[in-house]
Amino acid sequence: MKTQLLQELQYHRQRVLELECQLAEEADSLLEDIPPASQPETQDSKRDLLQKIETKNAALLSLTEQLLAEATERAKAEEELRTAKDQLEAILGAVPGIVSWVSSDLRYLGVNRNLAQMFNLTPEDFIGRDIGFMGTGSEFYKFICQFFEGSEREAFQEITSIIRGEPRSYLIVGQKYNNNQAAFIVGVDITERQQALAALERMASMDGLTQIANRRRFDQVLGDEWRRMARERQPLSLILCDVDYFKRYNDHYGHQAGDICLQQVAGALAVSVNRPGDLVARYGGEEFVAILPNTPLEGAIQVAELMRSQIKTLELPHAESPVSPYVSLSLGIASLIPTSQEQPEVLITAADQALYRAKAQGRDRLVAAPSMLLDKRREWGT
Repeated sequence: MKTQLLQELQYHRQRVLELECQLAEEADSLLEDIPPASQPETQDSKRDLLQKIETKNAALLSLTEQLLAEATERAKAEEELRTAKDQLEAILGAVPGIVSWVSSDLRYLGVNRNLAQMFNLTPEDFIGRDIGFMGTGSEFYKFICQFFEGSEREAFQEITSIIRGEPRSYLIVGQKYNNNQAAFIVGVDITERQQALAALERMASMDGLTQIANRRRFDQVLGDEWRRMARERQPLSLILCDVDYFKRYNDHYGHQAGDICLQQVAGALAVSVNRPGDLVARYGGEEFVAILPNTPLEGAIQVAELMRSQIKTLELPHAESPVSPYVSLSLGIASLIPTSQEQPEVLITAADQALYRAKAQGRDRLVAAPSMLLDKRREWGT
């Protein structure tokens, strides 16, 4: 483009010079045709004509130089713009995420190749189309709508979009421009990161041996359910259980067999508690615990009986147990309606006291903490 403009201007400049020469020759020819007698009277006319020719020539030359300079600057600007565009396209192509720029009327102004290729389209296929035409779900559309409705020039949010029928998680960042009439949107796929975080969270909340919830998870859930039941004024029950004479089991069968025993016990307890809000966790060593929200004492006793029955069904031999030829459980049960003035420890203490009494009474049984005991504990502040 630049070379073509320069060639055209050089051509026009040459034509101007040729016309100047032709005009001068014609003027000289006219003067030669004037008879000598009349030449004195025409000297002034000749000078005027030559002066006008020179003035025109100078103006034409000045205009030509000006046009040449402007064309040169224009070609330079176009070349710089083309270079900048190529650089921007290279940057957008190298960005690992998806990039789009949209107008305030919710239409695409452009996208990068990564975004287009996700839908087997070209970037040109997006221009001018509504941002919801791909059917990726409502969260992206809602984010863009709220972004333009708000006064902030920048915004970010984690969203879920449906890409080729599969839900994917994205971190979306928006930046407004053009007097807030358009926005530059960048999205980074964080699906794998979210899955990894979820897996780490599960690992951090799971007992490595038994593959049920660990003590950390138990403490978290108990605190959450305590506050929820306090708000709803509903009962919260707790079952604390212990494998009878487990140390003797380990000494007789070995620690590896002891680990297998705990795994089987955990599995049996987990299937005994199957409501979505309930939780079975390993409390420590051979102790297990169950959290039962929205469950009165009578319901908790029924669950405890089922847990004890499930362990008996396993029929795991325990030659060193004085109470049963098979592995058995002792269970302590407590139930109350939480209050915001108390802490969950009051429920744990009551269940632990009930478990202690179950062991004292001969093991392989369950004992429920009477509600009167809980009332007294509240009075004493213990």
